[in-house]
Amino acid sequence: MLRSLYTATTGMMTQRNKMDTITNNITNVDTIGYKKDYMLTRSFEDVLIERINDPNIVATRFNNRSQVGDHNWGVYADEIFTSFVQGSPEQTEQPNELAIQGEGFFVVNTPDGARYTRSGNFRVDRDGFLVNPNGYYVQNTAGGNVYVGQGDFSINSLGDVTVDGNVTGTIAVVTFNDLQGLRKAGENLYYHYNDEAPVFAQDYEVLQGYIETSNVDVASETVEMITTSRAYESCYKAAQMIDQTLARTVNDIAKF
Repeated sequence: MLRSLYTATTGMMTQRNKMDTITNNITNVDTIGYKKDYMLTRSFEDVLIERINDPNIVATRFNNRSQVGDHNWGVYADEIFTSFVQGSPEQTEQPNELAIQGEGFFVVNTPDGARYTRSGNFRVDRDGFLVNPNGYYVQNTAGGNVYVGQGDFSINSLGDVTVDGNVTGTIAVVTFNDLQGLRKAGENLYYHYNDEAPVFAQDYEVLQGYIETSNVDVASETVEMITTSRAYESCYKAAQMIDQTLARTVNDIAKF
């Protein structure tokens, strides 16, 4: 009975964590370049239940037991999976805002080192360098900061920056062999937890005057939220029923 209560409880905890993930996705539906998360679950390993010292079982040479069958202790949140499916490009006509069509990430220099992002809502600082909303410098292919000046500039599909007719550098667009090694670092930035070195992307196009929208679909997230809520409610009712049965066992059956 207690095993069943534990199983129902793990289901409640798992659905609660899943709901947190869905809520975070919906909250970031308007966040530029945001990538939705999925919570992957896994069941605990099955254990073998045996009857021990049952007088109705014929004793074997080694013990007095028989196998009842397998039992599972429930489920748990295994990991968070990030979907890097591209969001839709949205035109803004702002020359300092960029989007990547295809694979790859922009590189920004942070106090914690290089970080990677699909969010291209950049701005030009007072020194003429391209920075993200947090003031982190966007990097070029040579490992330096991207300079765009204080006047008009253009960026072609390869990321080449032209200022006053001169190419000042190329915006770095990189990717990784193992995208699932990327972890969210906050502020719409990523890092690779295995310290895998990035490589320059090949199949991409830089769009000037565009931003990439979130890849969250509100309709599907709402359906998932309803399904998760009902699953939580089912686990709760099961736990409540088991609890009532235990209470009756203690309060009523023990009287006889």
